[in-house]
Amino acid sequence: MEVIKKYSIRQRVISPYFLLCLLLSLVLFSQVPLSLIAFEINLPNRTIMLALRALTLIISSLILIHKFQKPMKAWVLTLSIFWTFYMTRLFFDYYFMNISLSIPLWEIAAWGIGASFLPALATYTVTTKCKGILDSIPLIIFGTISLGLSYLIFSLNFNPLVNRFLLADLNPIPAGHAGASLFLISFSSLILDTKTAISTKLRNWICMSGILVGMIITYSSSTRSAFLSLVAGSILIVMAGIKSTSTKKKYLILFSTLGVSVISYWIFGSSGLMQKIQTLGHGESELHRLVLISSSFNHWTSNPLFGKGFAMHELLENVFLELNHYYPHNFIMESLFIGGLSLALILIFLIALTTWMSIQLIIQSKYDLWLVCLWLQAIIYVMVSGHLGNVPLFWCASAAICGRYSGLALDRRDT
Repeated sequence: MEVIKKYSIRQRVISPYFLLCLLLSLVLFSQVPLSLIAFEINLPNRTIMLALRALTLIISSLILIHKFQKPMKAWVLTLSIFWTFYMTRLFFDYYFMNISLSIPLWEIAAWGIGASFLPALATYTVTTKCKGILDSIPLIIFGTISLGLSYLIFSLNFNPLVNRFLLADLNPIPAGHAGASLFLISFSSLILDTKTAISTKLRNWICMSGILVGMIITYSSSTRSAFLSLVAGSILIVMAGIKSTSTKKKYLILFSTLGVSVISYWIFGSSGLMQKIQTLGHGESELHRLVLISSSFNHWTSNPLFGKGFAMHELLENVFLELNHYYPHNFIMESLFIGGLSLALILIFLIALTTWMSIQLIIQSKYDLWLVCLWLQAIIYVMVSGHLGNVPLFWCASAAICGRYSGLALDRRDT
């Protein structure tokens, strides 16, 4: 009963596996249902989101207080240097250079430290301590229930066959990526035969439910980067995991997934996703982002070593005054803009380190494929959307990959 043991509390110490599932559930699948619930009961979404971030911060802090150990590994050191540089530049620009910010300083700091740095550090810490197989079934169950409930609430208020899955306070991009995450975790778990406390048939039904709900949310959000993540991750799963699957299960997975894909497309294809894909490169939002990236590059060249700092906010807002876009929607370009090569090279090293460890995980531990899929999704996500502080998926996926690799290395060393 390995799963039960992972959840047991012994000597008043909570299992690292439970803490990992809790952190990833908060990061991946909590924003969407809470936004829909806030909409349904007429509560300010901002208040709910602040409460969610505060809860994530508290849990992360408690984990680090009780479980963080030295010496710091290369990934922890890299992450710490990056966010120290980022926060130092933020406070220096605001208090000493009188730079105007598009949003309050405390909010930028809360996103950076509370929603990205500390949760990532906590994720790394608990992942290094996880023993045995990281069974994703609890995460799939939580994601299926939370996103399924979200879609139900949305359907009671709007026609999902006509309306895109979004609200005034719910951006379709994180919603679409929540669906893509659920799909990838479920699909990778379906294709790999993991021995758990539940029966194989029940496990397959849980995974298929996650695939269905994840695909519906991804289609309905009409988010191209989420759809691209779904496709790229599916290819990776098939290439990396199909050899370990029996012939009978290969056909079951193939026809079941194709069936879910066709049905989902037939029902939800009118949401606009296919039209957006067909007009790739000609959409207004794409052109805006290309202009923002080009403008960011031009500003960076004026100070390539240390960048222009948080003057980025005002400079980019002036590009499209009516849009209030103050970041280039690309992590590497934003790092170049804020901290020049000094900051961007740290980020590039972290990406390269995580990618290398991802490849090693695929080779050494096939059951961790779902973590690698989340990292692939995160890379696609941050190249076209978000700013450095508001995509916790990127930082926590990197943390889970590197923490898992370090934990497995320690296990091999001890045996």
